[in-house]
Amino acid sequence: MIEIVLVLYGIAPEQSRAFVSLRRHIARLGVDYELVVYNNDTSLHIPDSTEYVAVNAEGNDMLARAYNYALQRAAREDRKWLLLLDHDTEVTADYFEALNGFVSKAATLPDVVAAVPILKYGNRTISPERINPIVWYTRPIAKAGIYRKGITAFNSLSLLSVEFVSAIGGFSLDYPLDMLDHWVYRRIAQADKSVEVLGVEIAHSLSLLDDSMSAHRLVGFLDAERRFVASELTTLHYISYKIRLALRLLKQYVRSADSRKTTIMIKALFSKR
Repeated sequence: MIEIVLVLYGIAPEQSRAFVSLRRHIARLGVDYELVVYNNDTSLHIPDSTEYVAVNAEGNDMLARAYNYALQRAAREDRKWLLLLDHDTEVTADYFEALNGFVSKAATLPDVVAAVPILKYGNRTISPERINPIVWYTRPIAKAGIYRKGITAFNSLSLLSVEFVSAIGGFSLDYPLDMLDHWVYRRIAQADKSVEVLGVEIAHSLSLLDDSMSAHRLVGFLDAERRFVASELTTLHYISYKIRLALRLLKQYVRSADSRKTTIMIKALFSKR
């Protein structure tokens, strides 16, 4: 019924908060499942286990290729849902209870092609969010229910319809890591499908908010963000994106002495569409 994919880099499964919590609570999942552990670190070999199927990539496939591997495997095995899992997301018993409830009624909700929990960073709701239809601005969704149009959510703990994602050609290799989640939920909106927000909250870390993102990752993130807004949204979205980027640059300059990150953000601000 559910294909679960956990993407790792630089750590063994037992070092992953997601895997440890999954192992603790997976018995609460009341449907058939398979876990794929996708290892993107060529310096580390993860052997197969009775608990999971291990895939050791030949290079860093990041997220899109790993997700596509699990998607194709799910389709071959006639599994209906694909569950995406970040290595540092702690899965809870409440989440699996909510997931069971959704899966049990999913057949009566043909327009719902995704189900997500509410992710929290401290007291702040960071996923899912509603994208403003005019400007590049998101507003958190903190209430359970079924939502349509302009909804986006993080990859982690997104439960996606295998049939739907297969129908849109799988996960886009144009966004191998950053903004892949925005791309998926944009396709859901364009297809006029719905997303169910589950009534459960999960703590989640976010490097973009806690300043732990490396300079290298920041370059990739800003490039993906710019390309997504420029190609998928409107001109007004793009103009407002540049304004918000300028504000982020000012905040970065005031809060941090990291001149390299400041330089990266200046280059992103003045880059062409």
